[in-house]
Amino acid sequence: MNNLRYIITAVAVFAAGFFLARSPLRLDVLSQVSPTPIPTATPQLISVSMLHFGDIMVGRAVAPKIAEGLNPFEKITVLFKDFDLVIANLEGPITETTDCQKKEIVFHFPPSTAQLLKSNGFSIVNLANNHGYDCKSIGLADTKRYLNQAEVGYFGTIAGSTDVATRPVNGKSIAFLGADLIDPGTERLQAFLDSITAAKKGHDLVVVNAHWGDEYKPLPNMRQQTIGHQIIDAGADLLIGHHPHVIETAEVYKGKAIFYSLGNFVFDQYMPGTKEGLGVGVIEKEKATHFILYPFDIVGYQPQLKTDDAMLKTCDFVLQNISDHDGCFFDLPR
Repeated sequence: MNNLRYIITAVAVFAAGFFLARSPLRLDVLSQVSPTPIPTATPQLISVSMLHFGDIMVGRAVAPKIAEGLNPFEKITVLFKDFDLVIANLEGPITETTDCQKKEIVFHFPPSTAQLLKSNGFSIVNLANNHGYDCKSIGLADTKRYLNQAEVGYFGTIAGSTDVATRPVNGKSIAFLGADLIDPGTERLQAFLDSITAAKKGHDLVVVNAHWGDEYKPLPNMRQQTIGHQIIDAGADLLIGHHPHVIETAEVYKGKAIFYSLGNFVFDQYMPGTKEGLGVGVIEKEKATHFILYPFDIVGYQPQLKTDDAMLKTCDFVLQNISDHDGCFFDLPR
């Protein structure tokens, strides 16, 4: 059966509060058409559901294609409707200014980008990355203005300013924080950890985005792991990473998930590993947090879900350190 069908079925099963006897959801069961009801336990109501992605870069070679009418998200947004929130990393400013930094690679996106994000169903974006300040303070201010006009939220610590996005979902308060942690320095890192601890005191869930790591490396470095553990110790409930432009492995630390890199989401790179990425569905329930992985390829600047075998291969790679994962799914008790 087409992988998209059983993935959408997976979300629907979660939403109904069903559970398989052996594990939350299995690809081999969901891919079968059968009138036999799936074994169920006492249903749990979903508290919060989120869908996370990596780097969005809609400038450079992608921008002319969008100007010609391409919607880079049209083959993946079918997943969005089953989640309360959709979050990604915006890899550059939305601005028309030409007063940008003089460095080797500078990104900036047209004002229409904000409405593109809104019309495709994005809820919030992370601004804290190594390109967020490419067009200086005016570029950052423009980005926030355009996103506000489109009613797309944003978060991130950048250029000495910290934005925390908060969202109420089904009676739960969620805080989103982000930082460029490629080379944070001791003082700046501690300030960010303190902001996580402060956010935890006033919210039910704290979700952190970290822009970090070595580009094009499929495994997190020791610095990522050390900082990742510090972020969880500071109070984060979930840690989503990006910047390497390739997918990296995940781990569970003290009962919390760390996804070190989701890779690219929309980009124009062609190096090995850069034309694929990972979406992570997170479904918070009363007794457990459920995770669903959505591996995809980027074809013509459009992410589209991988075929079944390729999907499982990617999931096995990402979840190799999580022994009880079942295909592209795993649970963590709350």
